[in-house]
Amino acid sequence: MAKKNGRRLRAEVATRVQDAKHSHKPTNKSIQAARFHRVREVLREFDGQIDVEHTSGGHLKIMIENAEPVFASCSPSDYRALRNMRAMIRRALRTVP
Repeated sequence: MAKKNGRRLRAEVATRVQDAKHSHKPTNKSIQAARFHRVREVLREFDGQIDVEHTSGGHLKIMIENAEPVFASCSPSDYRALRNMRAMIRRALRTVP
């Protein structure tokens, strides 16, 4: 009886693994790509006013002429991160003479 239960358990686990392979859950790469797409949309709002570089730590260095650089995450996970990035850029642009 114990073997039968063990076989049944293995069969259930194998079925779950197959279901997980064919599920339509987003992958980590697709989530990051979607987040970066939103970041690019925010950066396009300031096109021509800013220069953007990637840092080695996975962040963006947003440079504005005659102002301190603004650092932001390349793949923000917080829903407020994009709004905060937009606000930081606007503040930096206001300080430019």
